[in-house]
Amino acid sequence: MADLALAAGDHALVAGGPRSGKSTTLATLAAAAAGAGIAVIAVSLRRSPLRDVVGVDDMVHEPDGVAGAVARAAARGQAGRPCLILIDDAELVDDGSGLDALVSRRSGASHVVAAGRADVLRSMYGHWTMAVRRSGLGVILRPSSDLDGDVLGLAVLPRTPVPPATGRGWLVADGRADLVQVAR
Repeated sequence: MADLALAAGDHALVAGGPRSGKSTTLATLAAAAAGAGIAVIAVSLRRSPLRDVVGVDDMVHEPDGVAGAVARAAARGQAGRPCLILIDDAELVDDGSGLDALVSRRSGASHVVAAGRADVLRSMYGHWTMAVRRSGLGVILRPSSDLDGDVLGLAVLPRTPVPPATGRGWLVADGRADLVQVAR
């Protein structure tokens, strides 16, 4: 069993192609955090399994609501109250939402876990997701190329010893990749 451990100021990325299990991974993280008494703020501008998670404190469906949700998460984190903000389809969320400031701050109890397509995130220079990527922490699901590891600082991903499947990929932490199957 593996876990995605976030220390103070850490953020994580869930990357993969379409139908790889990114949204389901966020929903799994949301349910686990809510069950542990951690405040969960979810941003899902498209239809997503994240919208159906019980225990989410704040669900944002519209781009206009993202800045307010980020401000609430930042305030909780600065007060030392743990908060997890989960962002599905991160490439669709603007820089003007305050996320850049939140993820660039390397302290506090607020953590961002962003999900997006690895190929798109690799090309988004200057976007707030760059600070999340620099953490080198996250999950790469159903990698479609050796380059997918680059989103988390790995030069090359190891070869998968089992067939690719939805929710299966690599947990990346401390420059190392471990094969995982995300629970559903």
